[in-house]
Amino acid sequence: MHTGEDYAHPITAAWPARELRALHQGRERVLRAAEAMPRTLAHLDVWPTNLIADGDRTVLIDWAFTGDGALGEDIANLVADSVTDGLIDAALLPEIEEAATAGYLEGLRDGGWRGDPDLVRRAIAACGAAKYSWFGPAVLGRMIRGSKARNAYGRPLDDDAAELERLRGLVELIVRWASEAGEDPR
Repeated sequence: MHTGEDYAHPITAAWPARELRALHQGRERVLRAAEAMPRTLAHLDVWPTNLIADGDRTVLIDWAFTGDGALGEDIANLVADSVTDGLIDAALLPEIEEAATAGYLEGLRDGGWRGDPDLVRRAIAACGAAKYSWFGPAVLGRMIRGSKARNAYGRPLDDDAAELERLRGLVELIVRWASEAGEDPR
């Protein structure tokens, strides 16, 4: 865990330090909320490179991690992973989240599910916050230590300020997801 001293570092001025602390303090609540979500068969590795366009439909490949997951878990992963590696511009996060959630709800309805769409939204929020709550502090910690990172595709991340700005929206989304997760959703 990062200390208050870490959050006082000048580099954190660009990020929501208070919200990151609250995210850490609420992590047990978020984990409980994610664990309490209805269970379903899940892909458990949904990200842009596992989606292939095929005409007017999309095919999901690489089912190696398929197993028990929470409702919405795959969509939370898709939304966050769309921007973490720089595959898609992080400025598009609101559109990515909206489109992925709408598509997931449509797929659930097409499959015969008649549950509450707000439960699905809370499930996405809880699972996303539970899985990615480490992300903001990890990026800050790396930058505070002066470590130069590379993204998953080997490109150096030389400009800390640009990287912080690029990922700020994702951190804010994770913080929002944590606040929307609630406790036991059922």
